Amino acid sequence: MKFYDKDGNLVSEHKLSIKGRGNSTWLQAKKPYALKLDKKASFWGLPKHKRWVLLANAYDRTMIRYDLAFHIARQTELEWTPYGDYVELNMNGKHQGTYYLCEQIKIDENRVNISEDTGTLLELDQYYDEVNKFRSVRANLPYMFKEPDEDELTPEHFNNVNTYINAIEDLLWDDKRLLSQEYLDHLDINSFIDYWFVQELTMNLECNHPRSTYCYLDKGRKLTMGPVWDFDYLTWCNEWFSTHFENEDRTRNRAYQFTIRYALYYKRLFLDPYFRKLVQERWEMFRSKFYDVPRYIEERRDYLLKTDLVNYPMWPHEMNADDGNLPFLESIDRIEWYYMKKLKFLDERIRKGNFNQP
Repeated sequence: MKFYDKDGNLVSEHKLSIKGRGNSTWLQAKKPYALKLDKKASFWGLPKHKRWVLLANAYDRTMIRYDLAFHIARQTELEWTPYGDYVELNMNGKHQGTYYLCEQIKIDENRVNISEDTGTLLELDQYYDEVNKFRSVRANLPYMFKEPDEDELTPEHFNNVNTYINAIEDLLWDDKRLLSQEYLDHLDINSFIDYWFVQELTMNLECNHPRSTYCYLDKGRKLTMGPVWDFDYLTWCNEWFSTHFENEDRTRNRAYQFTIRYALYYKRLFLDPYFRKLVQERWEMFRSKFYDVPRYIEERRDYLLKTDLVNYPMWPHEMNADDGNLPFLESIDRIEWYYMKKLKFLDERIRKGNFNQP
């Protein structure tokens, strides 16, 4: 792999292995890829690593859903959010259009910063396709071990995590223990709140399945939500039912509803007045930053305007809430419209302490 700057100067060269990635995204004509470099390398001055991802954004007319979601996450205090930027991909001498090259979610001191020996990176995903996995007892959530790898995970480590998760659910589903806030000893509650902000602002439905929902544990640490991931399809009302606007009224209503209020453990946490108070306090911390996000949308719009003229004719979008036929600028405007409507809805509801679904 050769990496060039915008002026065509060779910046770096790498030996690597490359493979397809994704579930539904791999079925699209424009393929996403996972990269494993032979040696650690840096792009855009990021910390060196072997693992990187080339996201195709095949579902996304705007090409900004991932990038924008990562930007929103960085306005909070989530411990780590992947960083990426746009590249023009040439493979085997043929231009493949615009891709998003970003950091892969891995345990590392510069990514998910937990111990490689005692730490656990988990993914909740209905595909349930990892070797090491379990379903929690109370909530029936599909937990899968992403790290340690299947050949490194010991039975003791597996059982400890399984037991810990089910113990958390036991206390969350016990009304008395919930209202006495025992969960504060087991959950990194700020990460749960900040993660909720990101999913709500992006209207990301993935957590409801759940899919691509990450959390992590380490010895002596609480269960922590994040990093955020998967924003190219079921976000900002980008759903199959709205592809041709046949249910646009229903689509627009998603800007005036909570997205994951009843998903994961939030349906229990929001029963506790103390948790609701914490949500209000943290909202005030980030509120002004959230209102500044449209400035970033406009910056990325201007950045991508020319490349869209080449990328879009190469890859017509098959499943897209922006109707696939919308001009690029109109699709960006649609994203911004939904974001601002959802932001104002959350701002009013959170500040008033009204967390009930309309």
